[in-house]
Amino acid sequence: MSRRSLDIWLLLGLLLPLPLQAQPSRGGQPLPTRLQGVTTRCIDPYGIELPAFNVDSVLYEDSLYANSHGPLHFAHKIPVNINPDNAGETQYLADGTKVWRVKIRSKGAFSLNVIFDRFRLPPGAKVFLYNPDRSRILGAYTAENCPQGEDFPTSPVEGDELVIEYQQPPRCEFEGELQIYEVNHDYRGLRAGPRFDYLDLPCLPHVSCEKELETISRSICLLIVNGDTYCTGVLLNNTLQDGRPYLLTASHCLDGNPSLGRRTLVYMNYQNPRCMEQIRGSEEFSLAGGTTRALSEEIDFALLELDHLPPADFRPWLAGWKLSPDSLADAPFCCIHHPYGEGKRYCLELDSIEKSDWAWPDDIEPGNHWRVRHWETGHTWIGSSGAPLFNKDRQVVGTLTGGDSGGSTGCAEYTAGDYFSRFDQAWDHYPTPNKQLKYWLDPGNTQQTEIEGLDPWAARHAVRLSHIGDEDSIGSFKLPGYGYLMGHNSERRSYYAESFFTDSNVVVHGIYLMPVRGTNRQPIVVQILDGDHPETVLAEKTLKLSSVDYHNRQFNYLEKNDFAGKENYLRLDTAVAVGTHWMVACRLFYPTPGSSAEADTFALYGSATPRNRAWFFDEEWRPFTRSTAYPRAMSLWVEPVVSTSRDGSAPMPLPVTEIKTAYSPSSRLLYFQLPSDWHRTVNIEILDVNGKSVYHQTSYTSQSPFYVPVYLRSGLYLLRLSDAYHSHSQKIFF
Repeated sequence: MSRRSLDIWLLLGLLLPLPLQAQPSRGGQPLPTRLQGVTTRCIDPYGIELPAFNVDSVLYEDSLYANSHGPLHFAHKIPVNINPDNAGETQYLADGTKVWRVKIRSKGAFSLNVIFDRFRLPPGAKVFLYNPDRSRILGAYTAENCPQGEDFPTSPVEGDELVIEYQQPPRCEFEGELQIYEVNHDYRGLRAGPRFDYLDLPCLPHVSCEKELETISRSICLLIVNGDTYCTGVLLNNTLQDGRPYLLTASHCLDGNPSLGRRTLVYMNYQNPRCMEQIRGSEEFSLAGGTTRALSEEIDFALLELDHLPPADFRPWLAGWKLSPDSLADAPFCCIHHPYGEGKRYCLELDSIEKSDWAWPDDIEPGNHWRVRHWETGHTWIGSSGAPLFNKDRQVVGTLTGGDSGGSTGCAEYTAGDYFSRFDQAWDHYPTPNKQLKYWLDPGNTQQTEIEGLDPWAARHAVRLSHIGDEDSIGSFKLPGYGYLMGHNSERRSYYAESFFTDSNVVVHGIYLMPVRGTNRQPIVVQILDGDHPETVLAEKTLKLSSVDYHNRQFNYLEKNDFAGKENYLRLDTAVAVGTHWMVACRLFYPTPGSSAEADTFALYGSATPRNRAWFFDEEWRPFTRSTAYPRAMSLWVEPVVSTSRDGSAPMPLPVTEIKTAYSPSSRLLYFQLPSDWHRTVNIEILDVNGKSVYHQTSYTSQSPFYVPVYLRSGLYLLRLSDAYHSHSQKIFF
């Protein structure tokens, strides 16, 4: 690359909008409800009651034909102006810690989510969101979640009451600034309580029922746009194969507004597992905010870019694509989507598709769409907008604008079919970068017309382990007295574990648990134990489970059977190296001896398997084959997510010393060359002599060697470089 080209690219990088931020929490917990501190301000001790609205009128507006072919509106926007200066209660603890809390109520909401238009936090400050009984806690969120300091959307919290808590450490660098400008009241409740599987339609098959779609389905994302709209998106690969995480959806999902990219929540892996529609998918894999790189209302596409590659345990797949001016050789076709905001479904078209105009009059120009006349399997529905159309090689050739393939009832006969914006038209039909895909997906102008998909974590591939085979029957195994074999029961068992053996050393990122029932009345402690010395606890985390029921516009927090059938992902605060033999254990507690009324609150699904992997503790660890109640070879339905490095060693962070760096005062460019084994996404941070971060950027090794523009005062600084598994620090003079 010439120096002139390099300067142009650097200038473009400085002019691009702020990027999308990952929303995973940073650990920690809210403080106790009652604090020993000095209250300096208490403006609304009973909370903020938001104004009521007519739900029936909103639902009627949603049902109008003109609104039934695109994204699904599920929440009503309520403008607010809430900050620590005008709402809630502020206290100072003995050590100087500042705590601000505000409770927000919107009667009848299935869930509430908020959007901050100001989220500027000092180092060490934390924000939590939770419902009053703390059965659902989001956070801690820190400045790392929203470094730009504004436009921070949050995930929905179940229930019609929400508490927001801000913790600011003493002697911080500056006073934090929080401003909530919008609360979104969920009036559909599709993913809250018992209504999560609202569709339950046989003509919408679950993607987990089709094993051939397992890999490509990892690229599909459920989107919540601007706090009130469900859509679908797909992660895309680019010709540099550098793992840069692009996401493609429909422009009408963003209402044609590029700024809504920053107010987009992205959910990955939301699907019913093992073709079991009664098991609700996990909602723990979320990313927040966005940068819209390109958008065209005339073709109906929008391309967003995530700031960080989703972590390894998110198991992302970046789909390939093809510029297909003719579809005859590309059949059969497949679409994977999130209808009605639910888990991933799929539909199949075995025949060819045809070029077409969009069927309904609006701003979309003619000649930009593919038409699927009739799906042989499945169909799309409201909320599927933005979903990709894959060809036979699982390459994206279009994205869903809409149609009428589900009819008015979701399974009715139809004639209109579905319409997908053509990928080849979105490619370079318009010459400017902000209205085409080519500039972003083929930055080197290679002129490639198709590429395959990419696992960006292939070098340290994360897998989801399970001992339950596809043909094994999963059950709950209720006992004659009370309770279940793998939970609280009349035998008063309190310690269960699943044993794992791997061929090479692994690290555990997190654990899927599938309880047949569960509440937070009794604590459930999840542990990782050394397989050879199970008395050694390698990691430990408490699981809190609950749900709500909604009837006649009233909420009831269920105390029993309130968590039957949800896939829960418990992410560890830090990935743990476990070697090749280890156990995942659940430790239960009972209230008082002989009490059953309050003890039967938790149990895991399990399965009889050819080889026993399940253990229980009775003075010592014993296999389930020695259980008096059900002496058979068993496995618990717990599935850890683990990864290894290419050489089979545990991928722990490794120090790196041989990194070439240089700085040019005349050009203000910092240069460094990374070793070949570093991952594609690299964090660059510069700290001053006081340890204050004065520069932070995420870059990609496709740009290696790196040339980073740095505008700092002359002096001594500390340079920190890191990827997912390496770190490097050195002093440098600017």
